[in-house]
Amino acid sequence: IFTPSGQEVAAASIVEAMTYRMTFTMHLRSVPPSGVYRLHVNVTYPEIGEVAQAEADFETHGEG
Repeated sequence: IFTPSGQEVAAASIVEAMTYRMTFTMHLRSVPPSGVYRLHVNVTYPEIGEVAQAEADFETHGEG
């Protein structure tokens, strides 16, 4: 997950997933975590490399 300026604020790696459909919860560490962020996802396999990627923008409204 990245800020509009490109700073990474959260990351995760999933290794050897056993199912094709998964749900994740990621926490943003900034206080308050408000603003527009970009989620970037890569799907890769060691044998063949990257097979898919996607991006989505989302906005959060921090407490305050």
